[in-house]
Amino acid sequence: MNLSYQMQPFPIPARLGDTRKRYATTLKNFETSQTGTPFDCINFIVLLDPCMGSGHILVYAFDVLVQIYKDAGYREKDIPELILKHNLYGLDIDDRAYQLAYFAVMMRAWNYNHRILVKRIEPNLCAIQESNGLGKWSELNMDMSGTQQLNLESQFVQLADELIEKFQDAKEYGSILDVEEKNYGALLTYIKELQENSVLDLSMAAWLHEVGERLPGLVKQAQIMGQKYDIVVTNNPSKKDGSNWSHHSSVCCASLYHIRRAC
Repeated sequence: MNLSYQMQPFPIPARLGDTRKRYATTLKNFETSQTGTPFDCINFIVLLDPCMGSGHILVYAFDVLVQIYKDAGYREKDIPELILKHNLYGLDIDDRAYQLAYFAVMMRAWNYNHRILVKRIEPNLCAIQESNGLGKWSELNMDMSGTQQLNLESQFVQLADELIEKFQDAKEYGSILDVEEKNYGALLTYIKELQENSVLDLSMAAWLHEVGERLPGLVKQAQIMGQKYDIVVTNNPSKKDGSNWSHHSSVCCASLYHIRRAC
């Protein structure tokens, strides 16, 4: 299997070099074995651009991943969906940059499969949102009956409060926020169940109406930030005045993010 693809020669940091060698070994072992499928290792190659801007790094990575899947024997029309669901992740504090990146990545997927848009796949990209203005769940006065219900709800109350507190002024901090990997999907499910409950008091109903609109976005960015990644790559992040941080600073930022979430 050809592992060179389209990458141009450049000095490879030791940690990234180890990651590349690990996957090369995994793919080689698969070729000499009779068990498993190529997808067993390819879908675990996850790449994050924590300051994705207009998404050009993600688009380049998309083309490289297409070649990896092709070498593994996948049909070209099936590959874009796999990449969108499993391989590429991106964050940015700028809502308009997110829109550009979303468009660029989806158009790259469309380039390989013209029917990809009708599948309504949601790529793993998001513009970081703030929780400013959301009150904490624990601050509401709720009537709860039964020890089991109390214990169950207290877990979700704590988790929701952690998200709301973590993403206060989140656009000021962006992807450097340290978010733990937790079962945020279960929190969303529980919130939806509460919204369907017709016996809620007015204060709880009002809180659920507001949080129901904003919590899914907070959960998605928490899931992306809390996940482990093999590759973290980005350009120099921009300051508010439009200037860039130094190259050294951006490399250190990306390296720390990768090390903190290394597999």
